[in-house]
Amino acid sequence: MAKKPEKQYRQHILQFIAQHQQDTGYPPTDREIMDAVGMTSIGHLHYYLRLLKGEHMLTYVPRRSRTIRLTSHARTLLGLDQGIRVLGTIAAGTPLIIGEAQEFLDPDNFPPGAYALHVHGDSMIDACILDGDYIIVNPQKEPQQGAIIVATHTGEGIVGAATVKTFFHERDYVRLQPANPDYPPIIVPADEWDREWLIQGMVVGVVRRNAGTTAHS
Repeated sequence: MAKKPEKQYRQHILQFIAQHQQDTGYPPTDREIMDAVGMTSIGHLHYYLRLLKGEHMLTYVPRRSRTIRLTSHARTLLGLDQGIRVLGTIAAGTPLIIGEAQEFLDPDNFPPGAYALHVHGDSMIDACILDGDYIIVNPQKEPQQGAIIVATHTGEGIVGAATVKTFFHERDYVRLQPANPDYPPIIVPADEWDREWLIQGMVVGVVRRNAGTTAHS
């Protein structure tokens, strides 16, 4: 059987990675790529992965399973969307400011319209949201009691100060509860909550670079 031209192999590998990610929500293994593109040598595959990494088409961690990610450049060439927008930094401590899109994360299997925020602080560590993680926010999902939300304070003199906390709607107030005993809850009177606060969405996942994705219900 004739070997494929090098360009055809590269294209086939990229297309398979994109399709596998879309279908399953996670990247393929080396063996899955080899089977899909008709390779029999792991060394042959690694040669092409190194080429594609050098061309800024993908990133991966050698000898670690399911770490292959398409870059935004590759996604553009394949006609795919850019992925989950990172709209800035959010505090797991005291509120910070949500800004404009700065980078993109792989879309994994998150809902349309979801966006990401880079976490700064450790007030949610007992909910497995660590300093440096990215939270995935679904703005279309209404939170229930005990859900982890992104809430923005829009009061006078405050422009989009946001925090990530667990949401509890009590009788006369809203309690934004951290997941770290070193931090006190944020207590907001019900009238102030209705007047000055907005729920930006519910946290549906956490992305830790080089460590995969954790889903939140």
